[in-house]
Amino acid sequence: KASQEGVSINNITFTTPTHVGTTDACKIGMGGYLKDGTVWRYHLPMDLQGIFTINILEFMAAIINIWLLLLRSGKGLKIMNWIDSSSVLGWLHHSTFNPVTQPVHDTIARHLANILLDHDSTLYSQHVAGKQNAVADSLSCDTHIPDTHLIFALKNLYPEQVPSNFHLQTLPKEIVSWVYSVKELSTAEMTMPQAHRPSRLGAILDGRDSWR
Repeated sequence: KASQEGVSINNITFTTPTHVGTTDACKIGMGGYLKDGTVWRYHLPMDLQGIFTINILEFMAAIINIWLLLLRSGKGLKIMNWIDSSSVLGWLHHSTFNPVTQPVHDTIARHLANILLDHDSTLYSQHVAGKQNAVADSLSCDTHIPDTHLIFALKNLYPEQVPSNFHLQTLPKEIVSWVYSVKELSTAEMTMPQAHRPSRLGAILDGRDSWR
């Protein structure tokens, strides 16, 4: 498409983002939110746990956040997505994975390129320190906490980060199906799931620990 039809100059030069989001992932889940109030989290079923590295999960989480936005908001978007993985930040900027030796990485990167091209949209990703990414961290790690409890806590603890219309939505079936399709390409052996460790916020809410 880019070679035959061309792309807008605005898609290859930096302009002010029109939409902003943040994502994170852990070994048992992924989560993210957008400044327009959209929130999502996905607890990995047992048959998906131990399949992907944490960086692959971070990569997929960022793409899911972007995909949700594009599905709802149409074309011509300038998207800023904050992420706390420096490796994945580099992949979002530029990917040259070998499709033979790195089929999972290559497939994910190509999917990102396709959805951005299809929607004439641009991605500007930026790094955020892990300790400053508490909201997305909790969304990905604290899937054991009921939706209403978690949203209430996030709104009250991080009012400067959480929009007033913060609301959770279920991932569309096409996105969940895509995650499973990526699993089919993985050549890594499944590892035994490790004990779940909640975020610092989750440790407070479920009474397992206390933090300043």
